[in-house]
Amino acid sequence: MLNLSFLILVYAILVALSIYLLGSLRLFLDAINFKSILNLFLNFQFWLGLVFALFARVVFVVINSQLSKLTVSQNATTTITFIVTLSSVIAVVVFNYFLLQEKLTLNQLIGSIVIVGGVLLMFR
Repeated sequence: MLNLSFLILVYAILVALSIYLLGSLRLFLDAINFKSILNLFLNFQFWLGLVFALFARVVFVVINSQLSKLTVSQNATTTITFIVTLSSVIAVVVFNYFLLQEKLTLNQLIGSIVIVGGVLLMFR
C-alpha cells in the first residue's frame, strides 16, 4: 500500500509539472498560425511538458493496474481512480500557489472545500 501511495504522489507531481510547463501562454506568440505552431514544436519547454504528461499517464496506468489486483478495491476501482485524479488537481493548485504565486479567491476556496468534503463523505 505504501508503494501505491508513493505512485499516487508521483502521479500528482508529474501532472502538476506537465500542466505548469504546457499551460504557459508564452508557448504561443500572438495568434495560432503556422509560425507559432512551428515555434511550439521547436520549444524545449513544450517537449519537456509532453514527457511529464506521458510519464504521468504511464504511472496512472500502473496505479490502475495495481488497484485492480487488490481484493479490497475490486468493487471500488472507479471511485479510487477518481480520488487519484483528484489528488493531481490538488497538486496543481499547490504548485500554482508556490511556483506561480496564484491565490485562490474565497469562492474558489469554498468550492474546493465543498468538493473535497463531498468526496470524503462518500467514503464514510
